[in-house]
Amino acid sequence: EEERAEGEEGDPQLPWDALPPRERHVARELRARVLGLSHRRRVFLEDTAESAAVLREMGPAMAARASLMLEHDEALRDIRFKLVPKEVAEEDFWARYFGAIEAQRKELLAPSTSQPHSPKGGISRAHSAVLIHSRAGTREIRLQHGHILAAQGLRLLGDALLTARTVATLEELKAVGVPTAAAGGGRRMDRVR
Repeated sequence: EEERAEGEEGDPQLPWDALPPRERHVARELRARVLGLSHRRRVFLEDTAESAAVLREMGPAMAARASLMLEHDEALRDIRFKLVPKEVAEEDFWARYFGAIEAQRKELLAPSTSQPHSPKGGISRAHSAVLIHSRAGTREIRLQHGHILAAQGLRLLGDALLTARTVATLEELKAVGVPTAAAGGGRRMDRVR
């Protein structure tokens, strides 16, 4: 693990630059996730299994990695200033942060747990996304720690449900013989009496 965090001459590296060759395919996504961690207070206030492991292994190399991350991530500097030592001890702050980075790396490298989905409609969970299928096409919503990103996810889910209901309504009208423009009847709904 320590060899992943240091360069050839022992200098610390950014987490996405320190990946071994077999993991480099996730470097771009890991970078985005790591830079996003410093915008989430909860990361620094809650212990995890990964943060406990990091706490046991803390040493001089960890201090060098922390210093490098502070140089690279302004939001990390800001949140550290706000939280340490008022709400969290320095050592716990870094253990939780580097534990969260390790959790992100593991999540990105975990094998996909995709479930089969229906092309006609519905929702299926993929490794790092929820796919919403409708007649209008498939939309992907990224997951963050297993939860759909609230605003984007709800908007897309609402759009998919509205589309499905509209299609169902048009099909019901067509089934009972009411011509509609969308169903190919050439007349608008507001003219039907």
